[in-house]
Amino acid sequence: AGVKPAHAWRGQAVAGAYAVGAVGGVSRSCYIGTSKCGLSFTFQVTAYNGNFFVADVTNNNVLMYQIVSGGASYIRTFGAPGSGAGQFDGPEQVAVVGNDIYVADFNNNRVQRFSKATGAYVSQFAAPGSGPGQISQPSGLAYNPINGLLYGSETGNARIPATPTTAIYNVGVSPPGSRH
Repeated sequence: AGVKPAHAWRGQAVAGAYAVGAVGGVSRSCYIGTSKCGLSFTFQVTAYNGNFFVADVTNNNVLMYQIVSGGASYIRTFGAPGSGAGQFDGPEQVAVVGNDIYVADFNNNRVQRFSKATGAYVSQFAAPGSGPGQISQPSGLAYNPINGLLYGSETGNARIPATPTTAIYNVGVSPPGSRH
């Protein structure tokens, strides 16, 4: 799903950007504020097992690259603008869990899951709101392989819900004094 970008990603230093390198089995993220490779507005980059995923907020898609000697090789783009299954309205953070890719879909108030192998939409979870199983403006995702939980930051609710990757709402972490 998607069109291969016309740009080539090279291992160059870019002002306002943090470098992404190969990481053995560990997911790491960085913010890229400036793009020399034709991406519209790259919000987050997540590196995992020799691949990295770029959440492009303005184009409402996620691009997958393989890290190779001297740069990266484009693999695929998934997602499109909209509110339907597999569509985004502000994809902000990607988390990789095994063969799945989870994407925080900011303005659609949900987290979507895609196949890492194909980029195909698999499922989604959460509904807009502030109660259990609901989220508001998710902007960050991180997976903890030790406890199997997917943590997400919500700017709309000022909390960090923790969810098993089976998509059943579990626990939340809120600022001191908050009732979330």
